[in-house]
Amino acid sequence: MSKIVSKFHSLVLISLVAMIFTGCFNNTNPPEYIKDVVAYKEGDGIVVYFLLSDANGQMTSAEGTYDLVITQKVSHYSYGSFSEENIELLSSRREAHIADFQSAEVGMGAFAHKALLYPIGRIRYSDFKRSPEEHGTGKVEIRFRQDGKDVMTGSTTFSL
Repeated sequence: MSKIVSKFHSLVLISLVAMIFTGCFNNTNPPEYIKDVVAYKEGDGIVVYFLLSDANGQMTSAEGTYDLVITQKVSHYSYGSFSEENIELLSSRREAHIADFQSAEVGMGAFAHKALLYPIGRIRYSDFKRSPEEHGTGKVEIRFRQDGKDVMTGSTTFSL
């Protein structure tokens, strides 16, 4: 009898460890907000991904649609006057599927951690409506929605 109990405890322990290590990466609780939007320059384009969180702050995945809007603030100097203008470089509506969310390690050194992210991927500057100005700053905005839910918005800036 003690061998059966011991095997049962081993099975429960293994199951608990598996749930701890994979639990947040199988989370499909409804998202409450966009936890983070990440964009960085890579070659002749940018890489973009975002993370969703549920009501408890845990990373989650979800079916839905999202708007991807990339803009650049352009400064104009003329005869002693200065003005700024936001130029839309890309705007598109896309679908997000639970199966496309990926578990990945992000960050470096002491800041490295596992994340459940939605990889939009690499977007070439040639896919933009117009070429961005060099050495400027861009902004990526994500507006995520599910049927019957309010739009969740997140954004970040990046160097061109």
